[in-house]
Amino acid sequence: MIILILLCIISFSVYESFNNFNIEYPCRTVLSDEEFLKHMIPHHQMAIDISIEHIKNTKCDIIMKILRELIWTQKYEVIMMLAELKHKTENM
Repeated sequence: MIILILLCIISFSVYESFNNFNIEYPCRTVLSDEEFLKHMIPHHQMAIDISIEHIKNTKCDIIMKILRELIWTQKYEVIMMLAELKHKTENM
């Protein structure tokens, strides 16, 4: 439980580091593409961190499969989002 609390605190501090966008709750406001990505990266990272921790606790094969797939998928998406932030593809 303490690990999950620490992960939440760390993820929140990562989220706060992206403080150059709308202060309102991001899920209830219109975001630019850049703001959206800056909101989603820490969201995905928190899912990765919690899943890595939960792997240590589960004995269920189905949950283990879900966790491994979630970790892989979310890491891939974070890489894509970071690349987009770096290169800023123009809308077509």
